[in-house]
Amino acid sequence: MSFIYSSERKKKSKDKSMIVHCKRRFLQRFGQELTNNMLENMVSQIVKRKSKFVGSQSCNRTVHIVNVNNLQVAVVYNKSKRLIHTCFPVDWLYNGTYDEYMKQKAYINGD
Repeated sequence: MSFIYSSERKKKSKDKSMIVHCKRRFLQRFGQELTNNMLENMVSQIVKRKSKFVGSQSCNRTVHIVNVNNLQVAVVYNKSKRLIHTCFPVDWLYNGTYDEYMKQKAYINGD
């Protein structure tokens, strides 16, 4: 039996929880189930630079617009983990909802 550092276990559970969060938000905001193939397709669009780059949240997180089943979706992508944090409608980028979220996040984080 080999010893496993607890940080390695946490990383796996964090990655799984990020995927579950993304799938929940997709179902909540778009009314469709997000499959693993669809999720991998979204990540590959970002990696292959076939998505539309919107901006950066931090040095690790970027916002992109990707196409999924003839639907445009805005996603927050983590470059270091190569995973998507969350997804939301593209309209949020233009109607001010996303900007309000970023202001609230900056206030909470003390930026």
